[in-house]
Amino acid sequence: MRSHGGDVYKVSPNYDRITDMSSNVNPFLDLGKYSLYPEISYTDIEEKLRVYTKSTNMGIVIGPGLTHLIYKYFEFYQVKKPIIAMPNFSEYKGIAEDRHLRFSAIPSYIIEKDPLILKNFDHDALFITSPSNPFGELFPESTLETVFEIEEKRGRRVFLDGAFMDFVPNYAESIVQSSRSYFNVTIGRSLTKILAIPSLRAGYLIMERHEADLFRKAMEPWSICQPAIDFIRSIDINEVAKNSVALVNGEREYLISELKARGIKVIGNPSANYIVISMPRTDEFYNFMLSKGILVRLLDDYDYVGRCLVRLAIKTRSQNNAFLNALDNFMSSSE
Repeated sequence: MRSHGGDVYKVSPNYDRITDMSSNVNPFLDLGKYSLYPEISYTDIEEKLRVYTKSTNMGIVIGPGLTHLIYKYFEFYQVKKPIIAMPNFSEYKGIAEDRHLRFSAIPSYIIEKDPLILKNFDHDALFITSPSNPFGELFPESTLETVFEIEEKRGRRVFLDGAFMDFVPNYAESIVQSSRSYFNVTIGRSLTKILAIPSLRAGYLIMERHEADLFRKAMEPWSICQPAIDFIRSIDINEVAKNSVALVNGEREYLISELKARGIKVIGNPSANYIVISMPRTDEFYNFMLSKGILVRLLDDYDYVGRCLVRLAIKTRSQNNAFLNALDNFMSSSE
């Protein structure tokens, strides 16, 4: 890693006592830690994430959010002809369109039904998501491993977007173990979701160790802000995940049960911290909810999902009940 000024964390544990004359920042505005450059290396956090994900001997690359790392992945591997398994996070298609790439969009259920169909497409990388976005359904483990094998034999890369895998820990661990045998597989994970830190921006990649070393060298220095580094270092991710997953599962089942009791259709078999419902007059529903101080996610901009669908994040019991009360008001006003 190239040398830079301002690396006070490296030279002394008492960094706050260092007069840093190596960095050229305004000395007349002292904002404490905000006036210091962030750490440039955080191998202890990489190891912490390796332990958390049970990815021993695999490489971890940390970045300022999974979205940033997705963009970086396209650049680093010079992806030209991606397959995007649909539906998916809209940025994949956005990147492909913005860069005028020759991309193919294939419904995930088709790949799930017959992974060999991938051989019919000229591509250099496959982007697939599990739990799926926006439905929160899991791509079958055995099928994923078949996909890994097919793509490795053909020299193709696989990027598995696991932004919400923290909410299905057993599945996540199994997928990590399956990926060990395939150098071409990268798993993208987010800390934004499970740690509830979207403003701090933190995500990471799990990949073959040598590939991770090369990828890390291509990352910009100071890519993670110091507040994010400090927070991730201080928190017990295992404990947060253990407690949160149980609560999310309970609230998801509660919300699904209450919605079905009202005749609202829940799409698929969600396993993450969100669900999708069928809701006619989506614009009217959206505006009504907003008038009650509730923001929902319309899915009109998603490909391959159909119409009149709304995604709901799983919240606390009081927040879920507030939504249900607003839903009752909406339904009664529509009668």
